[in-house]
Amino acid sequence: MRWTTILTIAVVIAIAAMLFLIVIPYTPLGQPAWQFKGWWQFGVQVETAVVNQSVTLKLEITGRAISVGVLNIEIKKDIPYAYDEIVHTESKPIALFFGQTMTIETTFTPDKPTDTDVREYYFKIYMNGVPIYDPTTPGQRYGLKVTGAVPVTYQGGEFEG
Repeated sequence: MRWTTILTIAVVIAIAAMLFLIVIPYTPLGQPAWQFKGWWQFGVQVETAVVNQSVTLKLEITGRAISVGVLNIEIKKDIPYAYDEIVHTESKPIALFFGQTMTIETTFTPDKPTDTDVREYYFKIYMNGVPIYDPTTPGQRYGLKVTGAVPVTYQGGEFEG
């Protein structure tokens, strides 16, 4: 080979390496996978929570390829025959390589029990503004019911509640 061919190949490889090192870490190449880990209240996983008490949503996020950016979580109140109301939002920066996982938690306080005015509370997930979980059908999403009743607990021989 002539030295000009070798020099051309070396320049092409150097440019490709620079693009890989500069562009790849800052470009979201893959939306992360996620898994619902439940609604939590009083330290236990629940399907029905108590109104005016903190509830935590737990999600496990797993990188696909390189997942870099901002994960946004919206918790919404499903109001029949009206627009759903956003009751909580939280943004979390993430940087995950393929197979890496992290647990994300966000906490909110439901202000109304579910009944005829509120069907359920549910969540949406966005990565860099793109929806990765955007459920539309009540009953077919990870919804949370909320009761107005205070839970009854057993404390050393006496019921409290």
